[in-house]
Formats: sequence, C-alpha cells, structure tokens
Amino acid sequence: MVTTNADSGTGSLRAAITLAAGNGTAVVDSIIFKITNTSRAGRTITLGEELPDLSSNLIIDGSTQAGYKIG
Repeated sequence: MVTTNADSGTGSLRAAITLAAGNGTAVVDSIIFKITNTSRAGRTITLGEELPDLSSNLIIDGSTQAGYKIG
C-alpha cells in the first residue's frame, strides 16, 4: 500500500515495488494507493531516481487513490 508521495521510505511506491519483488513471481502482488493528501500536489510522486524493476506478477492499481483525476 502506497501511503506517501515521498520517493522512498515506508509507504512509498519504491518501497511497495521492492517488497513485491521480494515475493518472487509465484505470488501475484497488488499495489494500491491510499495517500491521505488528496490534492494534486499531495498525490504527485516525484522520483529522485529510476524505480526498481517490476516483478512479472504485479498489479499497480492507481484507481484506488481517492481524489479527482489528474490526467
């Protein structure tokens, strides 16, 4: 679960991808978003560097984030 727009650390997208990758490919992992600041700036994740590789059984569901559509 992504709970922060920070680039790294607990609750970040980077941490969620790293945790999912640790499960290997035998398990289907889902990353959902529950960032409490639902403003556009509060939901924007600015990356400081490239994200880690994604495992082959990973669902990243951006539709779980509350707030108005950005795009």
